[in-house]
Amino acid sequence: MIMYGTRPRPPAPFTIEGQLSKPYNTRSVSDHLRSRMAKKSKTPSVPLRTLTNFIEAFAQYLSGSKYLKCFRGQRDASWPIVAGIFRPEFKQLLENEKRAVRDLISVHPSEFASDETMFDKLVRMQHFGLPTRLLDVSRNALVALYFATDPGPLGSLPSDGMVTAFAIPPEREKYFDSDSVSCIANLANMTSEEKGEIYQLKELLIELPEDEQITKFNADGVIKRLHQFIRSEKSYRGIYLTPPDTTGCGLIKSANGTGPTCTAC
Repeated sequence: MIMYGTRPRPPAPFTIEGQLSKPYNTRSVSDHLRSRMAKKSKTPSVPLRTLTNFIEAFAQYLSGSKYLKCFRGQRDASWPIVAGIFRPEFKQLLENEKRAVRDLISVHPSEFASDETMFDKLVRMQHFGLPTRLLDVSRNALVALYFATDPGPLGSLPSDGMVTAFAIPPEREKYFDSDSVSCIANLANMTSEEKGEIYQLKELLIELPEDEQITKFNADGVIKRLHQFIRSEKSYRGIYLTPPDTTGCGLIKSANGTGPTCTAC
């Protein structure tokens, strides 16, 4: 899949350790198609100076819409709000996502033995420090504020923290065991070439009537391969995907009532 218009330099040998040791890059990724988590609000950001100001502002925000709200805090406002694997400095990791996933499971097989789905595995991989296509958020704005006010490691340069609020449309709310979540999570089991094929297939079918589009989409060989990964998690055989199931983002409600925002290829 082509991510940038310029031709990249030959990549260095790929290792998980090498990717995890790289410092975060603070470049903007607004031109990165897959980093567009949601439409940004046109309301300008206003610095909140006290805890009381914060609570009042977010209480007002919560009452302003029927959409489900969730929050993310980060100690550096310049960091892009995007799942780790889609950050520019992890471009090589994204291209080798399947290998990274398989390597980590092979190194720690007992740690993943109880995980029933690929989504469960990705959540656990986050705790191992592997950048994934999941972005942690909270339903509690004060939890996000805690992370936004984190001073960082000893010796870190001071920076402005930021709390980002997400308003999730009902059609983007997903449960951890849904087919849509299984589809997005199992993209991590596909090669970079296969994910490129999926993207090209969606572009080819976009002008067709919806019924014909869905039929041809599910009949394609690369989608049938994705079916195999999804079917391994489900007790039934009938899997029927729509093109939007393999893209976009949404809030995943996990078994413990919280959820990360998940982005796709």
